[in-house]
Order: sequence, then C-alpha cells, then structure tokens
Amino acid sequence: MTSRDIILPENKLVVSGLRKTKGKIGAAYTIAVFDLTNGQEEYTIPQKGNNNVTGVADIIDGRLLIPRKKGIDAIDLNSGNTIWTADVKNVTSITAEKDAVYAFQSNNNGKNTTIYKINSNGKLVWKDGNKLKGQVRQTDYLRQGIAILTDEVVGKNRVSKIYFLDANSGEDVWKKDPKTKGLVSHFYTQDDGIIFGVASGGINKIKFNKN
Repeated sequence: MTSRDIILPENKLVVSGLRKTKGKIGAAYTIAVFDLTNGQEEYTIPQKGNNNVTGVADIIDGRLLIPRKKGIDAIDLNSGNTIWTADVKNVTSITAEKDAVYAFQSNNNGKNTTIYKINSNGKLVWKDGNKLKGQVRQTDYLRQGIAILTDEVVGKNRVSKIYFLDANSGEDVWKKDPKTKGLVSHFYTQDDGIIFGVASGGINKIKFNKN
C-alpha cells in the first residue's frame, strides 16, 4: 500500500498500491475506494505505468480528484475513466469546491507550500500558483477570498502566518501580512474578517479590507 486517506464528509477511504488479481500472475498498481459505513469496496480503478498517488485526494460530483506523480487526475468513479489531467505534479493534498479545485504542493522539505487553482475542465486558473511560507494548517474559502493559516519553523519555535488571497487571481490581497507574534492556536473566519488566538495569549481580529 502506498497511500491511504479518509475523505470527509463523504466518509470514504481511498487507498492505492500493488494488488494481486485472482487467477493472474504478479500484482498491478490499483486505486480503490471503500465506504467506511459498511466496509464495502465501491470502486476499483486499475492503473498502468509508474504514476503513484502523492497526496490526499477528494471526491465531488462522482469524480475522484487524486494527486499523482505526473499530475492531478479527475477520475469518473462509475467508469474508472480519466476525464482530465491537470499539469501540477507531486501535489500533497487537494480540496474540491463546487466551482474549483485547489491543490497544495509542499516544497523545500516543507518550508514552503504552493497553492494552485484549477477549473472544472482541469485548466490552471493561477498559472504559477502562489507560494506561501510554511505548511498549510487551515484554509477557509469565502466569498471575499481565501483565508489561509500556515505554520513554519523559525529556529526552535513554530510561528504562524495568515494569508488572504484573491480567489480570481491568487494574489495576496494584503500588502503586508498581519503579525501573529507566535503560534496561532485558534483561527476563525467571519463575514468581515478573521479572529485568531495566539498560544502565548491574546485574541486578535483583522478585517479583510485592512489595507
């Protein structure tokens, strides 16, 4: 087994790896989807070539959106056919929203994360992505934009950063990111801004239109 991830709220388990087929010699690389409510295997998707799963998938509208070594595949679960492949390699996690797919790619041994936006046809909306410092811990998709919380290691300490991206362009809305003064322990979004608590103490609120 090379990957195993739980997809919520669909309550599915997506696994990948080498699987032996009854009556055949050897094993073939396969992706399978299980229903966690009853343990039944719902879909089996045989694969060809060396194109392993590299991160956490997502499911939306009967499609399995799965990050793989050679790109992101949108697979029709009923037929097993690949509908499209997006040209973003080695993605570590995917979030499928009703109007777009967001892909997160961890770089530089986890020191940076690049986020990409992909439309329903598999085309990149943000061609170069947006590189953020640290690892993404929380992402909220809002009508005003995308609020993101990341953590990075500075010396011996973990420090959080808060970003607010334009959903259309992927660019930072804020010219200067807010100072968090350490590790953010609580992170909530409201209609007009973000409330966050710092582990060392203190509650703060920053408005989306702070600039």
